[in-house]
Formats: sequence, C-alpha cells, structure tokens
Amino acid sequence: MKFLIFFLFTISLTHAQVGEVLSMKGSHDAWISRNGSRISIAEGLSLETGDNIHTENAHVTFLIYPKIQMSLVKGTEITISRHMIEESTAEKSTSLIELIKGLIRVQVTKDGTEEVDHKIDARGVTFSVRGTEFEVSSTDEDAELDVFEGEVEVSSPYVQTFVPEIVKPNEGFRFERKEKKFARRALKERNREARFIRKEEMRQRWKNKKASRIEKRQSRVERKRERKERKGRGR
Repeated sequence: MKFLIFFLFTISLTHAQVGEVLSMKGSHDAWISRNGSRISIAEGLSLETGDNIHTENAHVTFLIYPKIQMSLVKGTEITISRHMIEESTAEKSTSLIELIKGLIRVQVTKDGTEEVDHKIDARGVTFSVRGTEFEVSSTDEDAELDVFEGEVEVSSPYVQTFVPEIVKPNEGFRFERKEKKFARRALKERNREARFIRKEEMRQRWKNKKASRIEKRQSRVERKRERKERKGRGR
C-alpha cells in the first residue's frame, strides 16, 4: 500500500512515452530515428526519450508531456535528450531538447504551483524557459531567438557574463557562432504556420495519460501481489 501511495505522487517518464505527434502537414517523409530503427512520423505516434526527429519536407507539431507544444518547420532536426516528470506536493517537469538544425516554435504552459525546467540546446547556446512562447533557429552561422510571451534565459560557455542574458517579450536575440558573442535585434516571427491545440485540450490529454499510467502500474502491482499469494498458498 505504501508503494501505491508513493507512486500516485511520483511519476517518471525517463524511459517511457514522453509525448505524442499532434499533426503533420506536407509530404510524408518525416521520420524518427529510434534505437537504430527509422520510424515514419504520423499523427498520434508516441515519442520517447532519445528520439532523433527529422521533419524533412513536412511541418510537424507535437506535445511533450505535460504541457509543452513544439512546431517544427521543414528541414528541422532535434533530439529529445532528457525528460522527466515528478509529482509530490507540486508537479515538476524537466526536459532537454537538442536543436541540431532548423526552426522550432515552442509553447510552454505553466499552471498554479507547477515547476517547469525546459531547456533547448542549440549547439553551444542554451535557452531556458519556465512558461512562455518563443521561436529558436539554428544554422552553421548562428542561433536565433524570438520571444512572444514570457521570458527566456540565454547562456553559453563561449560567452562570459556575470548573469545569464534575459530576453523578454517582443525581443529578438542572436548568438553569432564565428564571433562567439550575443547580440540583441528586433523581433521577427518566422514560423507563421504554427498551430497549437487549445491549452484546455492539452491539459486533458496529460490528465488522461497520467490516469492511464497510474492504472496500469497499479494493475501490475496487483497482479504481482496475487502471484505471490498463490505461490504462498501452494507451499
């Protein structure tokens, strides 16, 4: 019983389904590299930690549990490097997405006492958020950031600052790879095709997934207990 109570308040998705594909527009050659296999992307496909996602000629939108939506334009490549959700008195989620190339728009929703630690690493520069909407792009020349809501913290081991740079709403930012320096610039919106599901629907999807995971775990615990009891009666 103590184990069941503990599980009700602690959920880790480190080695499990961490999200799902919400939509895909364009050609159907977008794919995921997972454990040496190539998996075609389709609506409803489950995402896992370690997935390397290639959009090729498609525009792909997906949900990272509990409340992170990402819209990837054509020719984008990312890796879901780390993801975990814990629940005690408040829900806490941490994740690390590696942006290898391309452009993504991200919406991170935070409700109440939730803690969100979401990072995007774009080859030498890290963008940290706790509830916002923004775009990040990465090329051989630079990494760029545009913030629409909330704030984004920017840091890089190549740029020495006393405190991390904070980029606020309606601001643009750039990391120049050759010069290894930060630069402020005007806001510019580039992923105009981004279409996220309503926040209410997103919350319900996570609620349903969480309930399903708890039910499955409780069922496994119950079956294990029954096997142990049958084994004891057979002695």
